Amino acid sequence: MIDNEDFISTSHAGGGQASYLESLYESYLKDPSSIPEDWMHYFNSLPTSEASGEEASHQEVINRFKTKAKSIKPQAQKRNLEIGSDTDPKQIKVIQLIQAYRNRGHHKATLDPLSLKPSRHCEDLELSFHGLDQSDLEKQFSTDSLRINKDTASLAEIISSLEKIYCGNLGIEYNYISSINERQWFQQRLEPNLGKIDFTDDEKVYIHKRLSSADGLAKFLASRYPGMKRFGIEGAESLIPLVDSLIQNCGIFGAQQICFGMAHRGRLNLLVNVLGKSPKELFAAFEEDFELEGASTGDVKYHLGFSSNILTPNGEVHVSLGNNPSHLEIVNPVVVGSVRARQDRLNDTIKTL
Repeated sequence: MIDNEDFISTSHAGGGQASYLESLYESYLKDPSSIPEDWMHYFNSLPTSEASGEEASHQEVINRFKTKAKSIKPQAQKRNLEIGSDTDPKQIKVIQLIQAYRNRGHHKATLDPLSLKPSRHCEDLELSFHGLDQSDLEKQFSTDSLRINKDTASLAEIISSLEKIYCGNLGIEYNYISSINERQWFQQRLEPNLGKIDFTDDEKVYIHKRLSSADGLAKFLASRYPGMKRFGIEGAESLIPLVDSLIQNCGIFGAQQICFGMAHRGRLNLLVNVLGKSPKELFAAFEEDFELEGASTGDVKYHLGFSSNILTPNGEVHVSLGNNPSHLEIVNPVVVGSVRARQDRLNDTIKTL
């Protein structure tokens, strides 16, 4: 019994002879007597099209399609130009300007209250960079995706809004994020209120207290233990009210446990001012008046974790800061593993976004 695949591969009509057969067939359609007699009989034996009773040249069909494509392309380009002819070219430039502020506005933000640091010049935030000028400031343009609760606004108003959102006292950089949904999340919360974040007087007092606590502990450790590593929180004091606010809001939304990891810097301050570790225990670790068998005292205190129950408006939330592994880059899987173990223990199988 002959295998079908072997027959096809060795047949004169196999794929390897396709181009040769195609040229023979084209010659046959033009003049049957121009090819060898045995091939002429072979092509005569092939079934013909039921519609026309005769075969058309494949090459002619290919050529007709190529000719038609060449004629369609200029028409399509002309139609696209006609469609876009009503669009103001400067509208596109305004959209580009809006995107430039989203990308680079944080470089122009006023982050230095003493104005000691020279401001960074950003060419792409200037009108001339986008082909706009002062005469365009009073013209009305579509705000496109800019969420300022107006479909159209003057260019001057658009720029004023962008300056308030992206160049105020808060430098916002988020367009490096690959997820478009996450980028839109930032836009939805920043742009409608022109970047203004409203706090009540009580909230402002609370934030000030948290910042003062962070700064006070950092200064005390610096003066009491000047020659020791502290991995201080200087320059990142806002971490304390940030994490504290995160815990409070997680409690409001029903979280019962929070597990997280972090680097060395700011850890000791967070342990005391957020998780409630006793300052006495922290100072004892700095005094190093004890012995640890099998390990040096060096930076062990910067690896230690802590857990406590923190009161929120919706009840207590158990918060755990994981111990740092020897290699800090492995802290993420350590924390994820801890969370998974807690979920398994609590039979928490509901997945929410």
